[in-house]
Amino acid sequence: MMEEIANEIVSQALVRFEEEFSKKIEEQQKMIYRQVLEDVLQALEYDVVSVVSVAMNGCEEIFHDEKTQKIISDRIMQEITKKLKTK
Repeated sequence: MMEEIANEIVSQALVRFEEEFSKKIEEQQKMIYRQVLEDVLQALEYDVVSVVSVAMNGCEEIFHDEKTQKIISDRIMQEITKKLKTK
């Protein structure tokens, strides 16, 4: 009888411990996930800013080039001419 009572008390304590332990693990998983996500986004932001900076600096040279301006203006005129001829 005493052994059964002791076993029941231990079983209940183990169930409570398992529930509390599971909750703690879930909380830790969520906290770690949020931290990892924040770290990844910060690293990604740095990469995106760097790529955009390089691209914009490169575009400045491209758009100021006379050959590029001529190619773009010729293409615009081709489209205008094509649209006007179809009217």
